[in-house]
Amino acid sequence: MRWKTILIILLLITTTPAHADRVDDLVSGLMKEQQIPGAVVVTLQNGTIIEQRAYGLANIEFSVPMKADDVFSIASITKLFTATAIFELVQDGKVRLDDKTTAIVPGLPELWKDVTILNWLSHTSGLPDLYDGAHILPIAFTPVEAIQKLAEKPLEFKPGEKTRYNQTGFLLLRLVIEKVSRKPFEEFMTDRVFQPLGMKTARFADVRDVIPAKVPMYSRLGPDASRLEFGKQNEGRASPDDQKWIAPFYYPESVRAGAGLVMSALDLAKFDAALTANTLLNAHTLEMMWAPMQLSNGKLGGYTAGWQHWGHHVPRIVGHAGGSGVEYLRMKDGHYSVIVFTNCPEAVVHLLTTAIFRLYMKEALIAGLDR
Repeated sequence: MRWKTILIILLLITTTPAHADRVDDLVSGLMKEQQIPGAVVVTLQNGTIIEQRAYGLANIEFSVPMKADDVFSIASITKLFTATAIFELVQDGKVRLDDKTTAIVPGLPELWKDVTILNWLSHTSGLPDLYDGAHILPIAFTPVEAIQKLAEKPLEFKPGEKTRYNQTGFLLLRLVIEKVSRKPFEEFMTDRVFQPLGMKTARFADVRDVIPAKVPMYSRLGPDASRLEFGKQNEGRASPDDQKWIAPFYYPESVRAGAGLVMSALDLAKFDAALTANTLLNAHTLEMMWAPMQLSNGKLGGYTAGWQHWGHHVPRIVGHAGGSGVEYLRMKDGHYSVIVFTNCPEAVVHLLTTAIFRLYMKEALIAGLDR
């Protein structure tokens, strides 16, 4: 029986308040079905943690059990932090969402003159991506080199015309933050977000950095002949048994604003609590950040200003997934939030995150939650 069918059955029979046991069942089922070594699940209600659980192994080689405060690469969930930093500058009156990036950051190509900060945030810029789709590394490793190479490529569509997920925009947002704040990007993030919230595990790093309690990522797909590429980009095939390989996720300087953070789920919970309490951003600014992007044809794009959203016309749930097997979703009002971290990049975490959401909601189904 396919896992999705099992999941639907579990959802339909959820009639008791034994949420913790149900979560255990869901996590165990997903881990077994998808060969996930370990996971951490944190659930919040109105900014307060109501459940934090760790499952399986953090490290297969040494049989180290997973702990709730272990550190994971959060991949594209990083974009939520960069977006929040931009909105801190918006709230401070230092930038506007309709500002043209070329007016703030000198030396950008003239072809990009109509692209706004909101276009970068909402993946509606039309710029070519830092990744060409064939490799796990970007086309350039430094911001200067990246802009030089991207400047040689044409726009893929007019700004605001459509949504297309794009890493380039968050490189430009990094440059905006540095130009306006007059601080290095990492320093600004530490001073304005991580340190005030007590997020002690949050830092920019990747597989090459040695960090206490950092969890390796284990892929079910073998490496190719180079031992660098893996997954869809290589010749490897899914192992028929339980064999795993370390997934080499690298985040050069050019992509760190969009994917380079590591932290524990408990520190991400502190960020969620701050959003609920309006500690970082006030209610008006949050509404701006979570408003659906309207395309030039009048339709809604797939993102708000940096966040994915679920719901029709008026999203109730926002968040983001990460390619390292992680996801974070929250109701806009903060009533419930769910964080799921795994150490398997192929894990279909959205199935688990949404299932846990439903366990804690009175409604049997949340309209618009499924993609």
